Amino acid sequence: MKWRFTGKLILVILALMLTAVPFLVGCGGGEEEEENTIVLGWLGDQTGVSAGAFKEVIWGMEDYLAEMDPIPGLKIDLSL
Repeated sequence: MKWRFTGKLILVILALMLTAVPFLVGCGGGEEEEENTIVLGWLGDQTGVSAGAFKEVIWGMEDYLAEMDPIPGLKIDLSL
């Protein structure tokens, strides 16, 4: 009888710990991110026959974002 109570108690404690851990980890301080950054994702061919054409487009986008500053005050990162 004592073992049943101990087993249930251990189960309840484990359940509470497993429930609390994601909340505690999510509230932890992480790296400071720059608030004024926009990340653009690019999904295009990087291998195969059309990779050469997409490479030119990517180079053009990188040059445009580096030189023109399309949105003043915001940094735009191009993620491939």
